Amino acid sequence: MATNTISILEEHGIRSTPCRKDMMNYFAKYKHAVSFPELEKALSKHDRTSVYRNIVFFEEQGFIHKLNDASGIVKYALCKESCFGHKHEDNHIHFTCFRCDHTFCLNDKHTPKIKVPKKFNLESYTIVAKGICDACK
Repeated sequence: MATNTISILEEHGIRSTPCRKDMMNYFAKYKHAVSFPELEKALSKHDRTSVYRNIVFFEEQGFIHKLNDASGIVKYALCKESCFGHKHEDNHIHFTCFRCDHTFCLNDKHTPKIKVPKKFNLESYTIVAKGICDACK
């Protein structure tokens, strides 16, 4: 991931509004998936509608992806650079920490091949591992 989140937007021809810059910086800084209420609170200087519209926009552009960590709350995480402007590659392991309740994408970990019956069409899957993250050890 490029360290300068603003350059990521510019490299992909995306207008760098203050809200977009703040969102990208927030995702890059914290490295864990966040819910809309968390993001809204962190970006409280921006109105709720702008934050929500930019979540939708960033998801459409491949900058972030939705994830289900079995908490019942939709969370969003920064995608790998290979997703930007392309089809999401969201089939990776997510790790949820029992102590801090943060969920992290483990993009570099091998995911098993999922075999489904012949008449089924697998489009995506979610694997959630749970334990204690490095920061909480």
